[in-house]
Amino acid sequence: GVVKEWQAAIADGTHPAMPTNLLEAEELLLDEAGALGKGSRLVGENKVGMVGWHVTLKTPQFPEGRPLVIVANDCTVQSGSFGVAEDDFFDAVSKYARARGLPRLHIASNSGARIGLAEELKPYFKVAW
Repeated sequence: GVVKEWQAAIADGTHPAMPTNLLEAEELLLDEAGALGKGSRLVGENKVGMVGWHVTLKTPQFPEGRPLVIVANDCTVQSGSFGVAEDDFFDAVSKYARARGLPRLHIASNSGARIGLAEELKPYFKVAW
């Protein structure tokens, strides 16, 4: 992990010490108008099965910090399943990362798609609804 990399860099003399703040994160939130921005909220206030962060990770290769974007399923909201709101959030976070030239890490842990909630998709499936 990152701590072991820092320990090795200190041992070989590449760096004198490990920073105390290896990871800094700001949550990314989608507002009512569909605009994505940095913000914060209390635990349990998420209504979408996805969460995202703009992160700075300090490694021996990037001691001043390497920014990246993380998007992940929120298993506490409908088991992290994908619906229209989750797709909108994932799309907005992906565009946010691309616009800034940042790598995007997707941590997937979900129960699948909620296609039954998207009426416009039903005609494309041969299922008895």
